[in-house]
Amino acid sequence: MFSSACSSENVASIYIPGGAGVLWKTVTDRLGLIMIRRIARKIISLIYKKPNYFDANFLNTLSSDEVYSLVLHDCHRIEKAHYNDIFNDKKDYYDRLLCRVQTNLAILEKRQALPNGSSPSTQWIQRIVQEYDSLETSFIQPMSLERRAFDVVKVKDSLDLFRQRRSCRVWDQQQPSQEELFSIGIMLVDCARWAPNSGNRQAWRFALVADKDEKRLLKGLKEEHCYNAPLLIFVGMDSRLYKASGHLDDCMFLDAGAAISQMIQAAHSAGLGTCWNHLGKDLVNSRPQNKKAYELFCQKIGIPEFVTPAGLLAIGIPAFLPPVPERLEVSKLVVNWKNLPIQVQALSGHE
Repeated sequence: MFSSACSSENVASIYIPGGAGVLWKTVTDRLGLIMIRRIARKIISLIYKKPNYFDANFLNTLSSDEVYSLVLHDCHRIEKAHYNDIFNDKKDYYDRLLCRVQTNLAILEKRQALPNGSSPSTQWIQRIVQEYDSLETSFIQPMSLERRAFDVVKVKDSLDLFRQRRSCRVWDQQQPSQEELFSIGIMLVDCARWAPNSGNRQAWRFALVADKDEKRLLKGLKEEHCYNAPLLIFVGMDSRLYKASGHLDDCMFLDAGAAISQMIQAAHSAGLGTCWNHLGKDLVNSRPQNKKAYELFCQKIGIPEFVTPAGLLAIGIPAFLPPVPERLEVSKLVVNWKNLPIQVQALSGHE
């Protein structure tokens, strides 16, 4: 639940440590300087006050991307409240979310920044807003899909496919044309955008790079097998969209990983090789030359400063699939393995 601005009392209790706070109170009380304490708390509250994400004036200070992401997030929360069977119990809160959605939509319309009505996401938002009072019957029930038939064999088929995947670092001499590579990249990004992500923020930002000179800007920052790959997909996250919802940044890298994994499996199923290369702020900032190389790369490709790097996916037709890097047994990875039924352990083949 989104919190409003902290009161001066709460802020003071947070930012004045326990022992120091007692000493501070004792000294000022004995001197009769109660007013000093009040002024100090007021100053602290002004410095550390949390933004009020329900305040229209504050919402107007956000970028259009942040406002739209907040709309997506709020509509998602309203919809899933019905699945969790908590909508009626917390209706006052969801009424507030609806009000914020409407406020943010008005902000976007005033800025002429709202995607047109033919946009699937805008149509989804409009239905959430317009059918708010009857969402369960008018939207969720008729728009839901029949569940797929349970078939455990499908899991085994997927497992076989996953076991064959390798991280490829040697590329075949024969590769698709640059136009074909870009088409493949667009399809992989399409796969990535359907990955699960926190709060429906959809904060992924991608860049497709196939030009040799552009890829070689990464020389010294990344290994040769990376910048020599036929196609690179840069994966970054719009960090502003997490702050706009008042959430921690940790979700960024979970969301990035989910998208990258879907691209890897889709490419593998088509006979392409991939290699997931680390590209984070820790690597970028570890050496001055790394930072310079990344800045030049961003300038050339057009990656905004607010996009946090999360990875580089190298893609192409591999020269070969490397030997199997054996994995730990399942029994080593499941922390409560010994508590599972003996029959399950036996069936898995990992007793």
